[in-house]
Amino acid sequence: MLKDNLKAARLKAGMTLDEVAKKVGVSRQTIQRYESGVINNVPSDKIEKMAEALDTTPEYLMGWKKEVTLNFDLERDVKKSRLLDKEQTGLIDTYDTLPIEGRKELLSYLLYLKHKYSKFVSAW
Repeated sequence: MLKDNLKAARLKAGMTLDEVAKKVGVSRQTIQRYESGVINNVPSDKIEKMAEALDTTPEYLMGWKKEVTLNFDLERDVKKSRLLDKEQTGLIDTYDTLPIEGRKELLSYLLYLKHKYSKFVSAW
């Protein structure tokens, strides 16, 4: 299960074996061996680092839990709630032009701002 979930998560994240290996602190060959199932006994600290690098959870990689994802369409959800103003349209256009890592950063920052200003935001 780990081998399949690891490869699926890596491909979904759009990362190469080398990129994951660098973030985890192992060689490219080691990640390839994890994905092919040649190495079955993967240390828990490496599973945790791979999950963090691939923006998932160790439970998902191990096959203990289905992956939880942010399942929303920003433009669709905003349009449902109200007409878009110029700033909102600009935000969506910017989001659409970002690579996946930039989108993740933007969403993280928005969640941070939501928390920071939660006493001022009534209907998120």
